[in-house]
Amino acid sequence: MSEKDNTELKPAEENPWYVLATLYGENPDKNTLALNKDLWNKFFKHKLEGQPLAKEISERFYSRLSGQFLPNPQEGIDFSNTNFKERLNLMTFEFPKLAKFANSRFNRGLVLQAAKFDSDANFSNAKFFEHADFGMVEFTEEVIFYQSDFYTDGVLSDDGDVVCVRFDKAIFKGLCTFMDASFHRSSSFNNCQFVGPYNLSTAKFEKNYPVIESAGFHQKTTLSAKKEYWPSSQNCEQNPEEAKATCEILREQMEAQGLHEQAHFFFRREMHFARKTGPFWQAIPNCFFYFLSDFGYSILRPALGLLSCWITGALIYFGTTKLTFGGAM
Repeated sequence: MSEKDNTELKPAEENPWYVLATLYGENPDKNTLALNKDLWNKFFKHKLEGQPLAKEISERFYSRLSGQFLPNPQEGIDFSNTNFKERLNLMTFEFPKLAKFANSRFNRGLVLQAAKFDSDANFSNAKFFEHADFGMVEFTEEVIFYQSDFYTDGVLSDDGDVVCVRFDKAIFKGLCTFMDASFHRSSSFNNCQFVGPYNLSTAKFEKNYPVIESAGFHQKTTLSAKKEYWPSSQNCEQNPEEAKATCEILREQMEAQGLHEQAHFFFRREMHFARKTGPFWQAIPNCFFYFLSDFGYSILRPALGLLSCWITGALIYFGTTKLTFGGAM
């Protein structure tokens, strides 16, 4: 067990920021969610002293969490080290200050669709189960998902497919870090815009490649092009066409940065999936390419092939002429 698993988490109902964010209901329907969001945004945008809304906020807050002070809107927003048993829905919420979700556990998922972060956001060591929706979120400053774990089961994407982690149409204006993050199921970054540098160093995708169709990347994209971080063609649960498309995009990104070794890694994965798509006769050349040279990566395979051709020819000469074997060679 890692150190991050030993962190003692407090129940969500004891977190003052959670109480504030769910003041009109913890399992909100559409109308209740609108009330929660409206109150949350006004809490940061307006001076509420002396206004009727301020009294209502205080009464509702202390009825659920007596003995604690109402959060200070001038300080950072702290959802860290918290165990959320129910789904946390913060769709379209605005976060004007530093927002911390580090070391928290989202047992039934987190919804941040169309939320806006005007300051840094920290999701380090967070664990996401069942549902993780970051679609259309705007991150203005740095966002960190260092060592986060995505164990999610699935959510509908914009095109109707079920994906487990969704960042579709999200905008990352600052540095985005997924170092050492683990994606245990599928993830979608369709139409994402990485305006700032994007760091996927040592991030692990176990069963699926991220779907990154039409995504825009910063010129500095950091990836770990090693087999332990990406699913092989044998253990990949993804549609081969989809996996091939992702590998093609990642290859192009590495080539654009002049990282030829990394580019060739994704080229080999791209060709592996190409063998599984299209008619059988189209796969035959790719199979030969793989068998003879591991798609141009292996030196040993073509060397052994040339050696075997040489020896085979020498044996034919040796057996059909009066040449010695050395002469036949």
